[in-house]
Amino acid sequence: MTLLVKPHPMDDDDYSGLGATVVRNQDLAAARVSLEQLLAASDVMMSDASSAWVDYLTFDRPVGFFLPDLEVYGERRGFNVPNLFAVLPGPVLRDVSAVNDFLVDARDGVLRSPSTYPDVLAGIGYAARLPVTDHLFEWLNDYQVERSRPPLFTAGGVTRSPR
Repeated sequence: MTLLVKPHPMDDDDYSGLGATVVRNQDLAAARVSLEQLLAASDVMMSDASSAWVDYLTFDRPVGFFLPDLEVYGERRGFNVPNLFAVLPGPVLRDVSAVNDFLVDARDGVLRSPSTYPDVLAGIGYAARLPVTDHLFEWLNDYQVERSRPPLFTAGGVTRSPR
C-alpha cells in the first residue's frame, strides 16, 4: 500500500515524518495530473474538513475523516451544517490510533463505501447519476428553460449560442 498526502494549498505543515509521499499542487502540475485524476487513481481517501471528499463520492470508495481538532476548528471557522457527524459517510478519526486502524482496514479491504450510508447521502442531497457531465448539461438546460431562455446544449452535447 502506498500512502500519499495531498495537503490543502494553504497547508504548510511538514508531513515528511509520516513515511508517506507528499504531493503538492506544484507536483501535480509538473506531472500534468489533476486532483480529480489523483483521486480517481486512489482506492481510499482520508480527508479533513475539506470539501474534496464530496467530489470523491462519485467513485463510491471508502472515505475516512481525520478530525483531531474538530472542536477547535469548529470554534474558529465553523461548519456549514449544524451536525457535521450527520453528513460524513465514513468514520471520524480523532487520533493516531484511529488513523492506524483505518489504514489497516484499508489495506485489508474491509472499509465501507459511501453508498452504504444511504441516509447520509440523501441528507446531503447526493445522487450518483453517471455520466455526471450529461446530467450537468441537462440541469443547465432546464435552468435556462425555467428562465425562458433557450437551452445551451443539444442532445449531442454541442453547445448552442445563447441569445
